[in-house]
Amino acid sequence: MYVINIYFIILLLISCHYILKAVALIIHLIANDWTKTTTSQEKAMMIAKAQIARIIVIFGYGIMGVGMIIMFGLPLFGFSVRYLSNVTADLEKPFPIQTYYIYDTTRRPQYELSYAAQCIVLFFCTLCYTGIDNFLSLSVFHISGQLDILRNHLLHLHIVANFNNVLKICIMEHIRLLRYILSKIHVPIYVQ
Repeated sequence: MYVINIYFIILLLISCHYILKAVALIIHLIANDWTKTTTSQEKAMMIAKAQIARIIVIFGYGIMGVGMIIMFGLPLFGFSVRYLSNVTADLEKPFPIQTYYIYDTTRRPQYELSYAAQCIVLFFCTLCYTGIDNFLSLSVFHISGQLDILRNHLLHLHIVANFNNVLKICIMEHIRLLRYILSKIHVPIYVQ
């Protein structure tokens, strides 16, 4: 039993190493895209996509906040959010999470400490969940903005005097974006 857990932890650490490398690559590419010299129109496109991502992130945090308030607040007033299938559960003092306890939770300090511990754990789990979602949505909107900029370059390619050089730059940018997208595809597989 313990050997299997040790193997699982070793595999988890190895996969976390690869996840961190992929995430660091994505963050590095996003930072390079924002710091490289661009025109004001390209900056406006990138800022517009970032504003959309920002609105979605704020909305997501708002929904999570309401969920946390409901999850923490209703049990304080005697209502339960969970399905009460356990007949041995104390219905007078419900908890946010249904679980089995190795100690008596009906006594005064144990109930408050257990309730506070569950609230803290739920808060940190929510932060992890929304952090990953927000990072992935931000990277999706960033690549969308970069593809819009590339499309704009290709649409106005006939105006440029040095056609071959600009076409070469567009192809190199397209290859860079494809590598970025392919590196991003593997991150959600590891995260979930």
